[in-house]
Amino acid sequence: MATLARRVPSVRRPSTSRLGSASPQLGIIAAAATFLLLLAMSIGTSLAVRAVLRSQSEERFSDVVAGASNSVRADLDRSFTELAAVEAFIKANPGLTNDQFQTFASTVNQHGSASQALGFAPLVTAGDADEFYDGLEQRGLNVDLMRSTATRTQMFPVAYTFPPINELIDIGADISADPRFGSAVSDARRS
Repeated sequence: MATLARRVPSVRRPSTSRLGSASPQLGIIAAAATFLLLLAMSIGTSLAVRAVLRSQSEERFSDVVAGASNSVRADLDRSFTELAAVEAFIKANPGLTNDQFQTFASTVNQHGSASQALGFAPLVTAGDADEFYDGLEQRGLNVDLMRSTATRTQMFPVAYTFPPINELIDIGADISADPRFGSAVSDARRS
């Protein structure tokens, strides 16, 4: 057997050189470099997509704001046109009746959605107050409470409203005493 063992060549392992021992470290370095490169590309892509989406969102928001501004501007213009028509109508008809006001207000209301409610509050001085309240009584309204609170030298009591019954303000109420309308009435009288 010893002769046989001598004839069979032995398998020798090659000696490990410095290059062979560094080979596993190069694989780890290459894997880490690949990982870092992919991570950097992912972060870069995410930031680029975020910037594009933000830019598009800002453009869309600007478009929506511009559209809403134009819509509000158009509604205000229509409202001011309606108010000018109401003013002209009242100036042309100083002896305005409730039926005339209801006909006019319903026509204005049919032509635009901007007017939710219309009202007419004439200037009534202390000397004209009894005549004003008598007119309300002729329309079937109870004015006892209104008469007792009317002590001003002049007031703007609501004479007519459209629709005839609304919850914004009551017929006979002095709108110049109301905090929501008083300053507006004062500003309008000054200008």
